[in-house]
Amino acid sequence: MYYVPGQFVPGSIARFKSKRYGHLLHHWGVIDWPDVFSGEERAIHSEKGSVVKTASLFDFAEGEALEILWVPESAEQQASMLQRMHSLEGKPYDLFLANCEQVVRWALTGESVSEQLRVAGVVAGLGLAAWALSKSARK
Repeated sequence: MYYVPGQFVPGSIARFKSKRYGHLLHHWGVIDWPDVFSGEERAIHSEKGSVVKTASLFDFAEGEALEILWVPESAEQQASMLQRMHSLEGKPYDLFLANCEQVVRWALTGESVSEQLRVAGVVAGLGLAAWALSKSARK
């Protein structure tokens, strides 16, 4: 799904494959209400090297196609998701405690988990094991 103004429901979870990581990893955020003065669509996200913040949807998406993972089914779900995300504004980005996926999943489920971080840890562990095996085989 590509960025088209006016097509996203506030409170929805959006992600895209980020250029920063060679399109291998996703950057996550939540669609916010449009700016009341300009009408510009916005997203709340945790940005590496920064904090959880609200940005224009255009800047959040970095020109990439957005994938919508979840859409609130009621006004209560929508309000809860947006309230929880806004409660995190200003919280510093932390790869292990407050990355973009973790803050979004916490706002939805109350659990701060990152599937991408778990997979990266498994891959790193396998690489380390392969390296250790290759070193022991040389002896």
